[in-house]
Amino acid sequence: MILEKLLAALSMVLLVVCMLAPLRKQPFADRHPWVKKALRFHTLYGWLLLAAALAHGILAGKQPGMMTGKLAWMALLLLLVLTLLRKRMKTSAWVLLHRVCSVAVCVLVLLHIIVRI
Repeated sequence: MILEKLLAALSMVLLVVCMLAPLRKQPFADRHPWVKKALRFHTLYGWLLLAAALAHGILAGKQPGMMTGKLAWMALLLLLVLTLLRKRMKTSAWVLLHRVCSVAVCVLVLLHIIVRI
């Protein structure tokens, strides 16, 4: 199904854009202001990724990667729900938790792709 493949591609693009968020604080972003502008919507990209991944999973049906996809989606959901606790945590603890969860999501997505292929 074409829509399911488009949603998978959109999900991958959004995941990569979310992973590039730390570039905002690098000298590269100072030399290229469009990078800072594009990456400032990190939270929005995360929520769009959650929605696109859910739609992709629903349309994909019962494919071989269904279980790993569900695990990756639930890890992403947990990551985004934890963002609601951000203001109640120390910044250093929040950054560490966010990075650990982000790496887990990326590993699960990679596993999902490998299982599907």
